[in-house]
Amino acid sequence: VRIINGGLPAWMHENLPTVSAHTAPVPTAQTFETNFRDHLVVGIDKMRTIVDTQSATIMDARPAERFLGIAPEPRAGMRAGHMPHAINVPTGSLIDPTTRGLKTTPPLPTHDSQKPIVTTCGSGVTACVIALALFEAGKTDAAVYDGSWAEWGQEAANTPIVN
Repeated sequence: VRIINGGLPAWMHENLPTVSAHTAPVPTAQTFETNFRDHLVVGIDKMRTIVDTQSATIMDARPAERFLGIAPEPRAGMRAGHMPHAINVPTGSLIDPTTRGLKTTPPLPTHDSQKPIVTTCGSGVTACVIALALFEAGKTDAAVYDGSWAEWGQEAANTPIVN
């Protein structure tokens, strides 16, 4: 997998090749082998343990207003706030507004280097931006809680929150 830092606009800014017409699929079968590292994906049961034991640094990518419980949640039936002991690292703070790519030195919070890091967000997608920024900074083992607030923040989840 490759990520274009700055997306398609950065690619085009570099005058790299693009096509505007539909292209036919590759006619021969292709094999894609994964190297799934399950320790980098956290489920709700492990997340409950992490919150209870403070055994990892939790970084939440949502905007500060949602993290603090000031702004309403976009999904019905969701509580406002954040996981206990979480640190807010809004995705926007990691992105250069001019290039739309990662900042060359993103403002990542200090953390206990002995603890693992788990990233979270609203739905498990933008948490990957924090994980990518950490990876680029040399921390290659940050995990993602893919259920994120969409799972944790549900009224029926019976999970602890701070707001």
